[in-house]
Amino acid sequence: MSGLYRVFNEGEIAGFAAGWRSVIALPPGRKWITLIEWTTLATARLPLDLWRCLKPQPAAGYSPRRVRAAVKERLRYVRKTRAIGAAAALLK
Repeated sequence: MSGLYRVFNEGEIAGFAAGWRSVIALPPGRKWITLIEWTTLATARLPLDLWRCLKPQPAAGYSPRRVRAAVKERLRYVRKTRAIGAAAALLK
């Protein structure tokens, strides 16, 4: 369940813009899943049932190496958090 996904946000994910979002999903816990929008490095924590209702689609057109490079480049403007570090390690 972790990896690169595309989801359509209609306002369910606070902090993310509406529309199709490319996200990195970290391994879920018992009740929550952490999402990182890799284009802006915005982070959100969602209940698992909401994540399943969003019907995430695997992002097939993205190279994990290029996504990791984009995340590294955006870290010049955003403070690195544990979630962002875990997402970068997941893309290795």
